[in-house]
Amino acid sequence: MPHSVEQKSKSIIWSGRADLRDTGMLILQSGSHLRLYKNTVQQHAGFNDKLLNWMHLEAQRHSIPEEGREGGLIMDEMSISEDIQTVKSGKFLKLVGFVEMGQESHNLEIIRTNKKEEQLANHVLLFKFLGNSGFRFPFAHFPTHQATATDLFIHFWDAVSYLQAYGFTTQYTNMDGAITNRQFMHLHFPATTPAACRFKACSPVNPTQFVFMIMDIKHNIKKLRNSILASGGSSKRLLLLHGHRIKWSHWIAAYNFD
Repeated sequence: MPHSVEQKSKSIIWSGRADLRDTGMLILQSGSHLRLYKNTVQQHAGFNDKLLNWMHLEAQRHSIPEEGREGGLIMDEMSISEDIQTVKSGKFLKLVGFVEMGQESHNLEIIRTNKKEEQLANHVLLFKFLGNSGFRFPFAHFPTHQATATDLFIHFWDAVSYLQAYGFTTQYTNMDGAITNRQFMHLHFPATTPAACRFKACSPVNPTQFVFMIMDIKHNIKKLRNSILASGGSSKRLLLLHGHRIKWSHWIAAYNFD
C-alpha cells in the first residue's frame, strides 16, 4: 500500500472513531491514550517475555485470584491480506509481512517441502489466555501461511510452558473445527481416539496435569446443521436414526409445534 494511501486510511479510521466518541454512545479513550497503551510493550511475532510480564502485572493490578489464573488457552487462526511493510526498529528498517513461525517450524517446513524460501503470511495465529474468573489476555501471535497440525503442537505446548512460568495454569484449550485443529488434537492420542480418553491429554510441560481438548460448541452446532441440510435430496449423504431419515423439516415442524 502506498504511504499516502495508508496515511489517508488511518486518518479516515481515526476521524470515524472521533465522531463516534463525540456522540456519547460509547465511552472511548482518546487516540493519544490508546497509542500510549499500545506502545507499552514493543510487539513482535512469537513469544515475548515483556508482553507476558505485562500480562502478569495486569493480573496483579486487577487482583485476579489464584483460581482466575487457571483457565483455557484459546487458539485462533485468522486470514489476512498478503502485504509487505517496513517497520523502523531503532536506527534500522526491517521488512515485515513474512511467515514467522520460529526456527523449529521453519526447519520442519524445509524438510517437508525440500525448499528453503520465504513466504508471505496470509494468516495470523493468535494465542489468548482466558481465566476462569473472566480475565483474558492475548499474549502471542505468529504470522503463518496456514499453520500445520505440527506447528500447532509445537507452539501450543510452548505457550503452556510460558504461561506456567508466569503463574498461569492451562486446564483446557478451545478451538474451532478446522481440519488442522482436529489433526492437532489427534496427535495427542496416537494409540486411541480422543473420545476414548475423554479428550484429556497428558501435559508434557507438567506430567502431573492434564489439558482438555475442546471443540468450540458453536462450530459443532454449525457442522451439525450443515450435515442435516445436506442429508438426502441431491446429496449422497443420508443421516439415519434407527433406520429413519433425519431431515431439516423435523426441526421446522418442532419449532412450529412449539
